[in-house]
Amino acid sequence: MNSLAPPTGSGANAPLSKDNKPIFKKWWVWLIVGSVVFYAVMPKISESGSTISTPITNSTQATIAPTTTTTILEKAWNEILNAGIDPVELSKTTCKALKAVIKEQTKIMKNRDNVTAKPSKDAYDSHDFLATIEWQFFEHETNAIFKENGATDPLLAASAVETPTVNQNSLFLNDSIATCQLVESSDALITLARGIDARLIGMTAMAKNLPWYPKGFEEYKPGFAFKVLKGGLNCYSCRGLRFEVISKTSCPNTLYVEANHINSSGTVDDWSNDTVQSLSAGQRAIIEFNFYGTTSGTIRITKVNCY
Repeated sequence: MNSLAPPTGSGANAPLSKDNKPIFKKWWVWLIVGSVVFYAVMPKISESGSTISTPITNSTQATIAPTTTTTILEKAWNEILNAGIDPVELSKTTCKALKAVIKEQTKIMKNRDNVTAKPSKDAYDSHDFLATIEWQFFEHETNAIFKENGATDPLLAASAVETPTVNQNSLFLNDSIATCQLVESSDALITLARGIDARLIGMTAMAKNLPWYPKGFEEYKPGFAFKVLKGGLNCYSCRGLRFEVISKTSCPNTLYVEANHINSSGTVDDWSNDTVQSLSAGQRAIIEFNFYGTTSGTIRITKVNCY
């Protein structure tokens, strides 16, 4: 009877397969266990920085989000615009208006730059030129910026939820210039306008400080100015010069003038004089210096007396 008792030991409770082997000793059992462990551990490895990743099995399912384009104007101002306003269309309208204004103002500035160039080099010309224009005190730089704002301010006001502030209008103009790629042309306009303003200030200063004598004269002696005249010497076989003279104050009796003739070696080799009777302040007169037996040289006025 004892020979038929059930077996004892560590494997007494292990289930048996049909071929009487324990399940844990079967190869397919370990294959299943290994697969479970691999897929359980793989996500953790991936999170820890491993290069293992799950491949895309179907490439047609991988999609790329569409790239959206926008303008600087839209990015900066979309939040304050009315709901029905399209920022892109607003940009187009603004660019068109701003470009037209810059083009118009640049044309005006170039013309004024040209017409002021020559008279700005001479005090008398500046004086005469300023008397013919109505924009000698016009602030061209300020006006150029004002004109640019005039193109953008109404468009922003018509499109915004609330009335824009002065600061918003200014920022909107700057953003619009950048958006419309008008930075270079706008800067050129402002530079032109600023240059004209500076030129007009200089011309005005010269015009206010004109010499007391007319253009073409030179003040040889304080209070007396002379202008060289060509030809017309009233003498025979002589050398000399004729001058137009003007006095700052009146000479009720006589204006007396002397001059030396200086030859090419710098030596005074002759002298001459002339007089004018009863010369009023600001009145012009003609005097003549004649030299005989002299070669070419220069004439230097040496004495001017008013009696």
